[in-house]
Amino acid sequence: MAARSRLKHDAAAPPDVAVPAEKPTTATPYLTQLRIFPARHGKLPVLGRSLRITGGRRGLFRWVGSGETGGMSGMGSRGRWALVSVGVMVVVLGAVPSGGPAVADGGGRLVDVSDPVFYVPLGPATGQTPQDAAVRFRYTGDGSGGGRAGKVRFDVRGLAGVAEVTGVPDGCTGEKTPVVTCGQTISEGPEPYRADTVQQLGLAAVAGAKAGETGVLRYTLISDDGSLKGSGSLDVVAGSPRLLVSDTGPRTAERGEDLSIPLFVRNAGDVTARGLYLSLDPTEAMAIVGRAANCWYGKAQMYCVLPDIRIAPGQTVRIDPPLRVTPRPEAVDPLVSYAVGLGTEYVNRDPLPDYTRGKGAPLRATPAAAPDDVDFLDPSRAQFDVTVANTSDYAAIGADITGRVGSRVNVVVGYVNKGPGVPRDAAVKAVFTVPPGAKVVAPPYDPELDEEMLPQHCKTSDRDRTYVCELSDGLRKPQEFAFALRITGDDDRPGSVTVRRSGKAPEDPVSANDRAPVRLTVTGPAPATAATARSDTSPVVWAAAVGGTAVLLTAGLVLLRRRREAARTKDTP
Repeated sequence: MAARSRLKHDAAAPPDVAVPAEKPTTATPYLTQLRIFPARHGKLPVLGRSLRITGGRRGLFRWVGSGETGGMSGMGSRGRWALVSVGVMVVVLGAVPSGGPAVADGGGRLVDVSDPVFYVPLGPATGQTPQDAAVRFRYTGDGSGGGRAGKVRFDVRGLAGVAEVTGVPDGCTGEKTPVVTCGQTISEGPEPYRADTVQQLGLAAVAGAKAGETGVLRYTLISDDGSLKGSGSLDVVAGSPRLLVSDTGPRTAERGEDLSIPLFVRNAGDVTARGLYLSLDPTEAMAIVGRAANCWYGKAQMYCVLPDIRIAPGQTVRIDPPLRVTPRPEAVDPLVSYAVGLGTEYVNRDPLPDYTRGKGAPLRATPAAAPDDVDFLDPSRAQFDVTVANTSDYAAIGADITGRVGSRVNVVVGYVNKGPGVPRDAAVKAVFTVPPGAKVVAPPYDPELDEEMLPQHCKTSDRDRTYVCELSDGLRKPQEFAFALRITGDDDRPGSVTVRRSGKAPEDPVSANDRAPVRLTVTGPAPATAATARSDTSPVVWAAAVGGTAVLLTAGLVLLRRRREAARTKDTP
């Protein structure tokens, strides 16, 4: 099995590599490419088109080509690193291993870096989904970039009785023949724009194939001008391992107490699992204890590779010694995620950038029966909550308001967590009681919440006299809410802000600062502006003037009538 030795190179001193998010060079259909860049600023590798990540900080991923075909798939929520690390380690290959024959071209050559084993499930009853096989070549020289035209030829005659071709990408011919030929663009850009040339081929087990039966898929990549050529082969195994991991369940811990994580792994597939990897990804409020020699450690995560372990179908192994974590001083409700997967067949042992290899006793996988009360999870990843005995001092943030009657003023109220505990997702409420001499004219408003059809942080149910503002307290910084008020009168009684805990919020040992005043100082009546004078006095003046005019007019008419009547009387004989 010489092909399998391709990935067994030294993992202690690989090149420092990462994958940026820039677009890869143009490729033919179903070509997936990666650019390998030096790691910068301690960031994890970011995968480009070859590993499409969907679903935000929460981690759905799958291998795709430009034609959206096949590959390894998985999903993660809070166990995001554990799962994404699978994809990262597949492609972040360190020192180029020695593959099949390669033809040099001015210092550069094509080297086969494909996975040495590909599994084809034995039908839907196994619970395994067929994937497309993928072969990968790496150009080792400093080419001009852009690549050159070429072809990949698959010789499928070695698959007889085990697997058959079920589909070919666009640009391929010979689906029903012994040799499938696919047009390909050979990526040969210089560093740091290095990209792997990848070609996929749909394979499935043939009817009657038995678990463990193995065929050989041979392949060659050659440029049209004949100057570049690389070849290799991979084992195609009927059946597939299916690893399950034990469910740990929720745990409790004291501050500073080490927490042991017993892990069991079971192979529920129909062929032997060759090699094992596992990853551990606690939230940053937990620290990993110990540094095993076959594990690599980042800021808050770790992953380990046990390449030589074999887990037969139905067999269970125990990870020894158990993994351990300990709460940091701020831990209240941390989350621990972990995952297991196949070993070097799908996961390369090169460390990720900014990860350091441990020097302690290595982890082992020991055959053992799991306790009767242990449940196994499928897919092979899990997470559990830890409740830590801790406290948090929540202090209300009040305010001082100053202004004349009728003026509009801005006020910011809220709360701050003074620690030591910092909950991950505990809900904390700030209850704002508006001073009697003011009213709310504009409560806090977040347009993004409206766009996402989510409720605003602050709500009222008593005609704007009291607002309840709620946020998920995950940071030790002030949580503030901005209101606009109008001063309505000279009532200078204060309002208040009160902090209320709910959900998983820890105990608050200091109650004296849970309430803060919102003081109102009225500096005078509303100013009598010209507009105000007109609007306030003009109707009265106008009414008085009209009334006075009417009285005078009436008096004049009466006097005039009397004079006319007197004159008529005098003239009468």
